Amino acid sequence: MTEFESVSASLRTNLSFLNQWNLEPCDDNISHSALLGERLLITYSSRLSGRSIRIYYSSASAGKPAKFSTFIDSGDGQSFFLDDYLLEHGQKNILRLFRNESPEKPILEFSRDFTRILQVVLENSFSNLLLGKSWEIAPFDWSPYK
Repeated sequence: MTEFESVSASLRTNLSFLNQWNLEPCDDNISHSALLGERLLITYSSRLSGRSIRIYYSSASAGKPAKFSTFIDSGDGQSFFLDDYLLEHGQKNILRLFRNESPEKPILEFSRDFTRILQVVLENSFSNLLLGKSWEIAPFDWSPYK
């Protein structure tokens, strides 16, 4: 089993909490980008609210740790990067937990820990948004991409 297959299977098992917002799994994809490299993309979407969550997994490479990135989409063309939202709201310490800074930590353990943290963040800050009752616009920080 490849690293992406292992992470995908782990996420599918550990993201079942997304059902509380009627978010259902869609197909997994491998996305390719000259800037960001090869990444696993897992999407969950809700037919009821139109909302979706895109979770990207990037392997460790060139001295950079493996990491997860999460986008929340409104269903009408708006989206935001969860990292930017957390930074804007003074929760930078949580972002460290989205990266596997410890190379000896097994990838499946890192994946499981990420989903637990994501669950707490979503349940505490995004329930109404994921149900389609509200929408918050978070700024996007372009500086890492310049």
